[in-house]
Amino acid sequence: MAAVNENALLRRAVAIRHTIGLRLENSSIMNVALLPLSAVAGCMLLGLGCAYAGLQAGFPSKCDGPALGDLSLMAPITFPAGAAISMFYIFLFLQSASAFTAHAKLKAEARSRGEKAPLLSDVKYSRNGLGVASVLAMDRTVGNFLEQALPFFLGLFLYALFVGCNTAAKLGWVWVASRAYYPLVFRHPFPAVLASTLPAYLCVLYLWFGVIVAASGRLQ
Repeated sequence: MAAVNENALLRRAVAIRHTIGLRLENSSIMNVALLPLSAVAGCMLLGLGCAYAGLQAGFPSKCDGPALGDLSLMAPITFPAGAAISMFYIFLFLQSASAFTAHAKLKAEARSRGEKAPLLSDVKYSRNGLGVASVLAMDRTVGNFLEQALPFFLGLFLYALFVGCNTAAKLGWVWVASRAYYPLVFRHPFPAVLASTLPAYLCVLYLWFGVIVAASGRLQ
């Protein structure tokens, strides 16, 4: 009878230890992601501030034309440009958070199986067969943003300079909005991602078409 009670107590102790271990592991996973997620919150406030300032400023009629003779007319494009930069850093910090969280989870799972824990670099850069869907999604979010950032920013400022500041600002906001949900649609089967990339591509093409037409007209 004493042996039965001893075995029951032992099983209960093991179960309690396992529960405590899981809670500590979950706490560890949250802790490693806390720093980048705090930075995300700060960048989100900055982005919302840009959106609020842009909403308050609106699109003054004096900014309908090009800013070639008065650079102060480019003010409307600074708001979507600031929001785009804020979004870029949000994506960067989410990329780090996804890697830290996935690494902590894989490390805890490896420890429970008595195996060697993977390196953070293997998880972050998908090496040695460690491809994690959440990490890949944020990697492509950052990568696709960078692929479009240079032609977008150049097109945005040149369009405002040679064609029209208000139209440039409106296209800038459309571009920012289309980038915002890229991490969500990337996780769905193709062609869901096109719902984010196509509007952004069209904005960039429209900007550069207008710039080239305006520049050609000035040379004639």
